[in-house]
Amino acid sequence: MTSNASFEEPKLPPGPMQTFLHRLAHASGKRLESAALWKCFAEAFPYRPGGVENRKWLQRALQEAADQGIIRLPSAQGRCWDRALEPPLPTVVWKTPPNEVRDDESWRDYPWLPQLCWIADMPMLSQEQVIFLKRVQAALREGLLQRSAPLTYRSLQLTGNEKRLGELLHSALFRPGRLSLALLGCIPDIPPLVIEEIEASPVALIFENAAAFRTAATVLKQYAPPPYGWLGFGSGASFERSVLHFTLVEHQIERIEYVGDLDRHGLRIARRAAELAQSERLPSVVPARGLHRAMLQSVQQFGYPEGLEYQPKERRSDASDEALAAWLPEDVRVDVLKIIQAGRRVPEEVLGPDELQHVWQA
Repeated sequence: MTSNASFEEPKLPPGPMQTFLHRLAHASGKRLESAALWKCFAEAFPYRPGGVENRKWLQRALQEAADQGIIRLPSAQGRCWDRALEPPLPTVVWKTPPNEVRDDESWRDYPWLPQLCWIADMPMLSQEQVIFLKRVQAALREGLLQRSAPLTYRSLQLTGNEKRLGELLHSALFRPGRLSLALLGCIPDIPPLVIEEIEASPVALIFENAAAFRTAATVLKQYAPPPYGWLGFGSGASFERSVLHFTLVEHQIERIEYVGDLDRHGLRIARRAAELAQSERLPSVVPARGLHRAMLQSVQQFGYPEGLEYQPKERRSDASDEALAAWLPEDVRVDVLKIIQAGRRVPEEVLGPDELQHVWQA
């Protein structure tokens, strides 16, 4: 649950929080709309603040319920949100299947290891979570987690499904002070990033697509010294995670410049990679100097000044468009915003050797 505004996350009293989660878990129906959510909240938190703080409390409570697997929130970019006030709140949520909710709280008195003693203070656990946590305890006791293993292997070992542990990483079980990849002995789940060293320079240039990467590799070798020390191929949306590959690079990298398709999908890749890099204290992921303006000039020379035709469903105005365009250099934001809201796009492949050479010689 996200918002453009910056709110300090409130700390809710544990007793009312547990009551709220219990009421949500046992509410009738598969869908809970806004009125039902506020009713459960008011019954569980009779003493609560008013105004914006009241909405912040409900937002936090619903996020906890989602983290616990009791409900599923709507897509953050979808329409099922009340955005009239801050923070935004869902107008509907969906409950998990009833057989996943656990009334038996015997896990509170279970003899957990010191590393897992926080489990007894959890507001609520599903049956699946209890089974998983007991498997974690058994694996810790037997020393099965001492040697590092891939996340998918550890997931099979602890859940019987190679993908399930990756999903649980986003749950309340992996909050600070609880489970961690280090405790479970997981090798970081970092997709491979194709990257070549051009010269001993601390600046990297990453392309979204393979064709532009190959073209750039040919052009960069004509320069002495080249404007970039490293050249990479992000392979589309993979770069949203493979940017973490820079944590494994022994050489010092001071800046990561990135360029991809000018459409909603391409800009989301750039923005998410930039956000992850920032959260992991990696070098900043910034727009590649001059290349986005060169893309607009090139597509105009191809005879498509308003961009190339894209999918008809993209002809719309989206609330996130301005935030996506804000990642770009200021001199191209307005033009790109017009293109994507018209359902058009500029593919990265409009950057040929002449366009790249023109930018790097300037």
